Formats: sequence, structure tokens, C-alpha cells
Amino acid sequence: MSFGEINRQEWKETLEVIDYILENSRKLILIRGNHDIALGHIAKKRAISLVEYYKIKNIIVLHGHKLILNSLNSGLIIIGHEHPAVSLKEDAKVEKYKCFLKGKYNKKTIIVMPSFNMLNEGSDVLNGGVMSPFLKQGLADFEVFVVEDKVYRFGKIRDMK
Repeated sequence: MSFGEINRQEWKETLEVIDYILENSRKLILIRGNHDIALGHIAKKRAISLVEYYKIKNIIVLHGHKLILNSLNSGLIIIGHEHPAVSLKEDAKVEKYKCFLKGKYNKKTIIVMPSFNMLNEGSDVLNGGVMSPFLKQGLADFEVFVVEDKVYRFGKIRDMK
């Protein structure tokens, strides 16, 4: 999707994905992100809930582009937005891996999910700043997990630099 308008092809493909999920699941809830201008129209077309966050038991799932006070009442916070990746260099060769991050925010466990879009390779957390206010305290103590054929634990960010 573009950041403002949604073209016919995007509208059609998005509805096909939503229809597939609805046919194969009990419930679908969409969580609004910072670029989701047209998502309200799509959700309305299929009578799907569009929310700022979703909380179940002690877990809150939100986009991560802004702080949500309800997240402080959770034991586990799950966000996207940051699209973390790590670039590993050996001589002239550089390999970039999308990754999950696990750390703490206000003494709560936080998991940062990578982009699941094949065209977005992610932001290198070893060589750049962060966008999410949940991560402004720094990432040095966050653990890095790369998922390929299995889960690879790369250790803490401070040890990878």
C-alpha cells in the first residue's frame, strides 16, 4: 500500500488476503499502524475490528509507533513498526537478516517483530537509530533472534557490535 491512497490492485489483493484469513480462522483483528490511512475503509468493507491495540490476558499487541498507556499494565508487549534487522560483515561480504528483538521496556518484556513484507528488508539495529518510543532507552541489552530454517539466537546487541 502507498501511504495515502490505495489503488484498485492493492484494494483487491488486500481483500483477498483478508477473505482467506477469515475463511481459515475464528477471528481477525486489525491493529492500526502509522501508515494505515486506508485500512479503516478495508476493515469496514469486511466488518472487521480496527483497533489501536489488542490485549489478551497479560499480553498487549500494538503497532509501536506511539506509546499506549495500557501497555504498562501488561507483562508482555509485542510491537512491529521498527522492522529490525542485523547486518553481519565478513571481509567485503555483508549479509542482512530480519530479526526479532527481545528486551525490556519499563521492566516489562517487549518483543519487536521484523517486517513480514518481502520487499522491506528492515532497519539495521546495529548501525542506526530507532523510531519506536518503546525503544528510545537503547537496545544494547536486547537479544537478537533470526528465524530461518530454525530459530538462531545471535545474543545481545551490545555483543554484536
